[in-house]
Amino acid sequence: MKFKKGVNEPVVILSIAIVLLLIVPGAIAQPSPPQRQAARDVADHVKDAVGEKISGIKEVVQDKISNRKDVARDRKEAVRESVREKRDALNARIANPDQKVVGSLGRAEIEALGRLTPEKAKSRIESLKVVKVNNDFKARPIPAQAALLRKEALQKLKEEEAALKQQYTERLGKLKETKERLRACGNETAAGCATIRSEAIAQAKDAAQKAVERLINHLQKLKEKIMASESVTEQESSDRAAKVDALILEAEAARQKITEATSSEEMNAAIREIQRVTKKARLRSESQAHGLLRAEINGVIHRSEVVEKKIDCVLAGLESQGRDTSGIEAKLSEYGSTISSAKDKLASAKELLQAEEEATIETAKTLIREAKWLVQEAHALLEMIKQAVRELGGEPCAEAQEIAIEGDATVTIPTPPVTP
Repeated sequence: MKFKKGVNEPVVILSIAIVLLLIVPGAIAQPSPPQRQAARDVADHVKDAVGEKISGIKEVVQDKISNRKDVARDRKEAVRESVREKRDALNARIANPDQKVVGSLGRAEIEALGRLTPEKAKSRIESLKVVKVNNDFKARPIPAQAALLRKEALQKLKEEEAALKQQYTERLGKLKETKERLRACGNETAAGCATIRSEAIAQAKDAAQKAVERLINHLQKLKEKIMASESVTEQESSDRAAKVDALILEAEAARQKITEATSSEEMNAAIREIQRVTKKARLRSESQAHGLLRAEINGVIHRSEVVEKKIDCVLAGLESQGRDTSGIEAKLSEYGSTISSAKDKLASAKELLQAEEEATIETAKTLIREAKWLVQEAHALLEMIKQAVRELGGEPCAEAQEIAIEGDATVTIPTPPVTP
């Protein structure tokens, strides 16, 4: 017998049996004893048939439920076993690794370490430290007052840049006019031409000085951005700022050469020096700016790792309730692979940026852009995973989680609220 979708077959059969039990005995008026016995026999036969049918259906349903649970458990164990195997393989390949660090590693980091040589993997683990953080992870938290001062200093430099640009444009315009007058003199040695020549040198000095001032202003703005970034560690911030300071000193030296120049030859030499420093500053600025972007993306990855840990936390509770979390586990594995690929690209970009050459910077920019796309994909996966967790009746754990970060990073460990 077939029923429409959604109809409970055992319930329908039982209902038919009850109707037969009610109808059959009363179908014949004034039944004789043999007839009543026959009706009872029919009712008993129907009852037995219905009972057998219900028992059979229960067994089929129970088998299907059991099979589904077995399949779900197998899938879940396969995913979990994969993570365990990678962690165990990591421990087997490295001599005496820090178990606290290894235990705090996310899926992406485990996968990335699995691709390194044992020596490099051990070195990487030794460079990490375990911290307990929440979703607002920052490599170097900056106090609000200090951040405000940095913001004000940067704004002041931006205003100065606008004034310097206008002054440079005005002086360059005057220099062009004087050069036209000097050209009109030709090779004349008259006093008037000598005066114009002196004016041209003075105006060239003035314009070159303003060009250097603009360059120094640009480098100071870059330094403020580095010092204000909460995405880089204290050590990295100091190293980056020192590189910018070195360029500022070179620019100051070029400005001194301009001041001391007394002839067109000396002026030309000073201007060539400015051009050299300017080109170097442009490449370093690009390298530092994209280095900061790389650090920001890395910070997003760390925050995602915290969410990953919080999801792992709630999955344990859902599993204890008998919920099927295999689909979520599979998505988490996909998330781990995506983040691992992003980390690889960011690591390669970091090395390329250190060369501060046009070709390597362009390659690094491409890698950073690709890493950003991968992190966006991973974020979308995490949102799907969180939704799946909520549909199972769970919610990612609220408490802070332990993750592994660079050893020189400083983070604020959340303080539990004080109960009044």
